[in-house]
Amino acid sequence: MRACAARLPQRKEKKASMRVSGAASVRANAPVAPVPPAFEARHQKACDPAAMAEFERLLMATSRVTIRGSRHSLDEFRQRQPEVGRINFDLDGTRDALSLVVNIDPEYKTRPPKKWEHPKDIEPFLVFRAELTLRDGRSVTTLSHPGVLDFRGQTSGGQRIEVQVMDRDGPVSISQDPMGEGLSGTCDPLAAHPKTRAAHPQSADETLRHGYEESAPAALNQAMIQWHTLALKCLIFPPPGAMVACLVIFCTNPPDVLYELRELRGGNVVDGVRYTAKGPTTCPPPSTMFLPDGDTIDFAGSTPLQTRKDVVLMAAYRASKGMVTHIVPSGM
Repeated sequence: MRACAARLPQRKEKKASMRVSGAASVRANAPVAPVPPAFEARHQKACDPAAMAEFERLLMATSRVTIRGSRHSLDEFRQRQPEVGRINFDLDGTRDALSLVVNIDPEYKTRPPKKWEHPKDIEPFLVFRAELTLRDGRSVTTLSHPGVLDFRGQTSGGQRIEVQVMDRDGPVSISQDPMGEGLSGTCDPLAAHPKTRAAHPQSADETLRHGYEESAPAALNQAMIQWHTLALKCLIFPPPGAMVACLVIFCTNPPDVLYELRELRGGNVVDGVRYTAKGPTTCPPPSTMFLPDGDTIDFAGSTPLQTRKDVVLMAAYRASKGMVTHIVPSGM
């Protein structure tokens, strides 16, 4: 049986002083941090094949996955470091059947944090090491990223980062399109929900080698688009006679965002799989901002095992990225 160790993608090293100019290049192609030997070595350990088998058994018996996430405050992080937060996965009626522990190792940062700083706000940004575990603590697999060195004026969501996760039959490459920045996010509410892809580059199966794409199409999200349009009108120029509707809009959470899964090879929608992102609260607490908190994944009984695993791993990728998201004030 092939060991399910997590390996980092091979990248050319960049000097720590390297910078890029231009919003477009910063958004999509920020320089990747050099991969320290210790960082790469940490992800060479094999996970427990028995844990992987149990993970697969649990997923095949599951019709709904509920995801709950929370990051630690700065004081909590100091007590638990390098753990910055935890994502829990409930499988049907079993609470916390899976956990994703997200870590930021201080030794991989360019300098120690100051008293008031969080390590996620120090270069390299978006560096993380996340471990997916069973309820009994056994490791299923690991996700990791060495970080990016610079993205002036952009949020972490503006970065396209790729991670590799080792599955039973080889690596799974997971990436996400950059999130819409500036006015694009204001005018298009779906810009905040970019596409996520998972592919198996070494698989003999054509469908798996091309991979899957998870996206939030407009056709499934008309309720959310209409809510956003009315909220924007109420904010900029309230329509006459619509004050009651505007009050309702500002006092309620937006509708949930519905995702569909497609095969990249033929573009076919995968039936029986639905990811639902819970509509965010108006003022989410810092502990859950950018994190899935109440999101669900629904599987039909006929959904294949590998499809289930890839959808859960894509959710783990987004959660890990959200956990370490760094916001750069505009104009920096």
